[in-house]
Amino acid sequence: MPEQTPSPLIFDRLLLRARRRRAAAAGAETFLLDRVAADLAERLTAVLRRFDLALDLGTPGDALRAALAGVPSVGTVISARPVLPENGARATPFVIADEEALPLGAATFDLVV
Repeated sequence: MPEQTPSPLIFDRLLLRARRRRAAAAGAETFLLDRVAADLAERLTAVLRRFDLALDLGTPGDALRAALAGVPSVGTVISARPVLPENGARATPFVIADEEALPLGAATFDLVV
């Protein structure tokens, strides 16, 4: 009988948590996130569609939320992260959830970033 090979581990959740803890302990270097958030906000200004409800899925820090707040076509932005925000900052509205098992209905959001 041939030997069964184990299924590959696609997402190592323990390793991801360990890396997030290490990054949080080292302190935030947000220059790249700030740039990406600004670029995204600029691109969304060219889109004619309205995004009444947007989801910020797991972005550390508040750069994306701040950038989207300046886009007239984006309404409410909800943050979803697997842990509480860094430095005790509480963005509202806020959901603590695993990215792979969101407690949100299908087609709830107009924009997910």
